[in-house]
Amino acid sequence: GFALVGLLTFIPWYLMLVLGANKRGFYAFNAGYVLNGVTCLSHSGCPMIFAFANDVIPSADREVAFGILYVGIVAIMFIANLLGAAVARVFPGEALPVLLYILFLSICFFLTLCTVKPRAKEPEAVGTDQETRAPDADLEAPDADVVFCGEDG
Repeated sequence: GFALVGLLTFIPWYLMLVLGANKRGFYAFNAGYVLNGVTCLSHSGCPMIFAFANDVIPSADREVAFGILYVGIVAIMFIANLLGAAVARVFPGEALPVLLYILFLSICFFLTLCTVKPRAKEPEAVGTDQETRAPDADLEAPDADVVFCGEDG
């Protein structure tokens, strides 16, 4: 599943690389981008990444791992965008170097994906109500008037 998400994410760029930065290439890019929409990829990440991480990270480590994962996603997006902008600046007006950079990133993605070994699904903890309740279930809401943004209080 995750390799398919990666392929769908990079397909618009592959199409542009194969067809070139011309009218056909741009039409193919847009068609690929529509297909890419099924991945729900956004600037805050991809839901499939979090589902995949949920499957490979032990349940005891998930909270910290998800925090590190999210910070890692944002850092990689920031650095990759800066490097892409640098490539575009070194080769002004040329699409091929930027497309080759994106191809390099996609190869890195798939090589990284090959190193991940999914774990066997852990059985969910089954216990008494006390054990399965959320840790903050017995906390009471404070007595206070809550004013939301935009409301006059």
